Amino acid sequence: MSANFWSHIGDAIKIELEKIAQIKKFQKGEIVFSENDLFKGFVVIKSGKFKIYNLNPNGKEAILRVMVEGEMAAGPLIFSGAPNYPATLESLESGSVYFFETSQFKQFLKTHPDFQNQFTAQMMQFMHYLRNKTSSLMLLNLKERLMEYLKENGAENNFIQLKINKNQLALLLNATPESISRTFKALEEENLIEAKGESYKLTL
Repeated sequence: MSANFWSHIGDAIKIELEKIAQIKKFQKGEIVFSENDLFKGFVVIKSGKFKIYNLNPNGKEAILRVMVEGEMAAGPLIFSGAPNYPATLESLESGSVYFFETSQFKQFLKTHPDFQNQFTAQMMQFMHYLRNKTSSLMLLNLKERLMEYLKENGAENNFIQLKINKNQLALLLNATPESISRTFKALEEENLIEAKGESYKLTL
């Protein structure tokens, strides 16, 4: 599935959604919402990069995803009824988000039934995607997880630059920075990826 919230939304609906959205700006390191905060609405990234993560009992970050323009955070909570955000969303650089307040967005859905059906289907696909991501972290080895990350970010057809630095990538893939560097080198030596400076492309 496309991770972009707007990818299957027509221009007319997008214009209407932008009218009800609040645009909120953030500097690097600022928190959009914190784990266990009261759920007030979901966001779609307008610009910049953001990380969504949990803290383990030792206070170490477990990054669930690095989010860029068009990606959505906390959307499924609109339907789940969960009272609190399950993770923290933090800005990795200066950026902005569209914030959709819960009651206002639900009212929008009631008055736009075609979009409601589309949004519901999108949330079901998104939840399926998250389940698959969780399974991959448990079942795939680091080499496979890294190749899957590159594939998701378009490295099958083009050279791509990492959205995040290797320390952040290590947190995302549940690894150490040293093991990430070793795995990149191993993938190059096995001709599974091609590297040009800090850009990478899958060779499969």
